[in-house]
Amino acid sequence: CVCVGSLRSQNFNVYQTADDTKVSDQSCHGNYRARARARAVIPMTTLVADFCVIRCLGHPMTISPRQGRKRLLVAIVLCIAAAAVAVALVMTVATSSSGPGSSSLASASTCNQSVTSWAALQQCVVFVGNLDMARITGVPAASIQLSALQAVQGNLTLTSTTATSALFAHLVNISGLLTVSSCPLLEELQLPSLLRCAGLSIADNPGLSLVNSFRNDIIVTGQKVLQNLTSVTVELLLSLGIACNTSSNLAVCNIAINTGCAGYRSRIGTQCDSPHPCPNNTTGLSVPVGCVCGTGRSGVVLPSEAYPFYLDNCTAVPCPPNTSGVNVIQGCRCLAGFVGGSLTASNTPPYFSGACRAVSCPQPIATGPDVPTGCTCAAGYRGGVNATTVSPFFMTTCEAVPCPNGSTGTSAAHGCVCAAGSRGNVTATAAPPYTLSTCQPVICPANASGASVAVGCTCYPGFNGAITAVVGPPYFMGSCEATACPANSTGASISAGCLCDLGYRGVIIPAVGPPYYTGSCTAVPCPLGTVGAGLAAGCACPPGAVGAIGAVQDPPYYAGNCTAVACPANTTGQNVVQGCNCTLGFTGALVPTSAPPYYTSSCAATPCPANSTGASIPIGCLCNLGFSGVITPAASPPYYTGSCVALPCPLGTVGAGLATGCACLPGAVGAIWAVRNPPYYMSNCTAVACPANTTGVDVVLGCNCTAGFVGALIPASAPPYYTGSCAVVTCPPNSTGVNVVQGCTCLAGFSGTIFPAATALGYSGSCIVIPCITGAPSVFNGAIAVTLPAANGTVSTPICAAGLAAIGQFTCVGGGWVGSASCVRTLAYYNFEYPKYGTSVGGAIGPVMLSGQLSVVAAPFIGTFSARGDLSFYLALPLPTLTYELQFGAFVIESFVFVASPPGSTWSLMAMFTTAMANSGNIEICGQSLSVKVCDSKK
Repeated sequence: CVCVGSLRSQNFNVYQTADDTKVSDQSCHGNYRARARARAVIPMTTLVADFCVIRCLGHPMTISPRQGRKRLLVAIVLCIAAAAVAVALVMTVATSSSGPGSSSLASASTCNQSVTSWAALQQCVVFVGNLDMARITGVPAASIQLSALQAVQGNLTLTSTTATSALFAHLVNISGLLTVSSCPLLEELQLPSLLRCAGLSIADNPGLSLVNSFRNDIIVTGQKVLQNLTSVTVELLLSLGIACNTSSNLAVCNIAINTGCAGYRSRIGTQCDSPHPCPNNTTGLSVPVGCVCGTGRSGVVLPSEAYPFYLDNCTAVPCPPNTSGVNVIQGCRCLAGFVGGSLTASNTPPYFSGACRAVSCPQPIATGPDVPTGCTCAAGYRGGVNATTVSPFFMTTCEAVPCPNGSTGTSAAHGCVCAAGSRGNVTATAAPPYTLSTCQPVICPANASGASVAVGCTCYPGFNGAITAVVGPPYFMGSCEATACPANSTGASISAGCLCDLGYRGVIIPAVGPPYYTGSCTAVPCPLGTVGAGLAAGCACPPGAVGAIGAVQDPPYYAGNCTAVACPANTTGQNVVQGCNCTLGFTGALVPTSAPPYYTSSCAATPCPANSTGASIPIGCLCNLGFSGVITPAASPPYYTGSCVALPCPLGTVGAGLATGCACLPGAVGAIWAVRNPPYYMSNCTAVACPANTTGVDVVLGCNCTAGFVGALIPASAPPYYTGSCAVVTCPPNSTGVNVVQGCTCLAGFSGTIFPAATALGYSGSCIVIPCITGAPSVFNGAIAVTLPAANGTVSTPICAAGLAAIGQFTCVGGGWVGSASCVRTLAYYNFEYPKYGTSVGGAIGPVMLSGQLSVVAAPFIGTFSARGDLSFYLALPLPTLTYELQFGAFVIESFVFVASPPGSTWSLMAMFTTAMANSGNIEICGQSLSVKVCDSKK
């Protein structure tokens, strides 16, 4: 068994099956099929703790006692370590009910009683609380399978289900009670991984069989109730600690011993049930049918009515001669030096197959009868041959002796020859040193140096070629030949000596290895001040120089010289080679050439620019009259600097400029002309004095007419250098006199004073008419419309009331009004008849007719009313007075009183309106006496 530390299982047994494979029952689902085939049980619980985690692999092998003890010791150490890990895991699961986070399972998908659906329950790994499958909705009706659930921290209850099977594949721990009851159709209940639960109650499930339902090593810490089951194994009852006797309430335990059921594990009534499978290391369908000892064993298996319900006297066959091992089952292997490997166990005598044969000595490296007897290394080899138990069943240290120094070959046994460059022979021997050599090195050939051909020969410096050592006469190949002089040099060979050609410089030194020399002959460049590709190709004087250059053998490798031509007239510079520029003020260029005179020149004097005079710029240019500036020669276009700028006419003169001509200002006499030197002009202009009847400095600055005179003087350029004149001013209107200068007096009715003045009128002051400062006389039935004060001669016509016309007018004369005016009636009266009713004091009732004309004017109001009608009515009125109200619209304008006249007479009345009546409205006039009120209303 090899412990590999698998955490998938706990508390195991190891079974050796009939086919010699070792199977453990600690997988997640339990290996019940393997257990059924087994015919021998090797309990391991005494070796390791309960929950030891182990994986036993294995094929039959032969292990020596020493190897077995060593491997067993290693297995014990590994299993104890695995046991500690498993115990920690189980204790974590067992204590997971203490709260979330207390176990590794709690970190997985943890559910509680809030889960009520089958889909959600399938995701649960740890269920916290009591899990009642009756509360879960959507549980499959035929088969219940929960693969994710590993722990229930509470009770697990399965009742009244219609399913025929229930599988909790990975459920390891139930901290509470497992209850399965009242499931009439349930036939199969499988909890293959369940290690521990607090209690077990399985009852009233008539079709349920518990065969293969639980592990044999399940731990139930509390109550154990099993009732009305179809079948239960005695191993399960024993593991649960339930005694099987007649007083038990288990139907399967009515018979304590399986009387008449030898080889069966249980009996129901008189029927034998659950035939015991053939034990480990046997083959067959079951004990009652018959079991045969396994391969490599001899003996028989007999059925029994007592636990474990069979008798097994199968014993292993011991290993035969020339082999090692305990028996053929555990494995027999051929001894060292024998071929055949392991013997194979069989079911027929002698219960194994195979044979061990002695291995021959290996050829050609060793000699002898066979390996077990003894082998020695052949001639040319050294070492030995030892027998082993693994193919090829011997171990040899015979190795071919290598060829000695100075020789080559695979080995002395296979033949050695003298190395390349050496002469002689090599012979293999059986005794140390196993070889005999006469090889000697060959000396280097001509023109080469070195210790020997074998060590290596090198061609002398300057010689090319190679000497290569070979096997056999003359023991080398190749030769060393003199190397020719390289390019740009002359000589017999490099070893004889090479000189650089004319125009080249350098040294050629013989050397070993390509190109068989060092150094080189490099072209000498043309010397400073010359031009050309190099001395070898030829050098010449540069353009602008005269002379010649030739190559020679010795430094500086040339002879001759070049002389630069001096700069010619009208140019400046060191010489033609370095460059000559045209003199300032000259245009053109000088170009060096290689033929006499070694240059070409186009330098020419630049003419004077515009507005200047002279032979040329180099000789000198002066600005023309009327221009100022300086022209200075320059080296680049336009070959001068500066300019001649036109001068403006000086202050006090007029004109486009001095160059085109300037004149004296209008009002001045004289002339102005241009000169060469600053201020570049001369002038004798003189301003003309102001003439008579004017004032001022001169005509240029301006002359004004004297007070009392009007006119203007305008400066002119022709004699008398002004135009215009000043004339005396006559007396203005409303005044009298000769002229303003002599004096003017205001006419009658006017007041004021006239003074001479230097103004546009020639005088100041005025004669103003005397105005009327009082209003015009009053007019009967009218009003005077005039603005005060009124100017003399102002005429005022009165404004009359409607129906009246103005006759006459008033005129303002000398501050007073003269004339007369009045307003007279021009329109007939308008008579309006209105029937009015009133009640007199005496009770007389009769119509009252009021007629009259009402004129509305700005002011005053004048109207006349006539009363006609029933005379007796008026006699009944308590006269002498009547009070009337005059209303305009909603505004009471004013009350007025008039004295009543006898009937038929005219009433005259006057009232001043307090509010202007610009718009027409309802005018209501009411007369009232005592309780009688008579009103007249008209638009």
